[in-house]
Amino acid sequence: MHIRTGFALLLDRVEDTLLDVPDAASLLGTFLARAVVDDILPPAFLKKAPYNSKAAQAALTRASALLADDTCERLEAIWGRAATQSVGKIKESFDDLLQEFVASGDNDEASRCLRELGVPHFSL
Repeated sequence: MHIRTGFALLLDRVEDTLLDVPDAASLLGTFLARAVVDDILPPAFLKKAPYNSKAAQAALTRASALLADDTCERLEAIWGRAATQSVGKIKESFDDLLQEFVASGDNDEASRCLRELGVPHFSL
């Protein structure tokens, strides 16, 4: 419940945020889409969320567009592979990569696997 309230507050304040961050509606829409993908928000939130401005409506529209079946590639391009995979699955893959590296000591192979994993925010 608190998470939905927090996102509703973001939607309520996005219009004011545009003054300092001109692409705030787009960024919020991307953030909302990611929250739905990660099961933080239910998809119904995008349809039922209260909004009081064009910027909030633009954020909700962007989130819905990013979540459309034919645009998963767009979401992945924005957030990396983590956009279409669960964080748990990525952590599991990362753990496997580290165990293989410890066992083999092969820096080149570990680097290749890390790049292949496609989640730069998980690496050092």
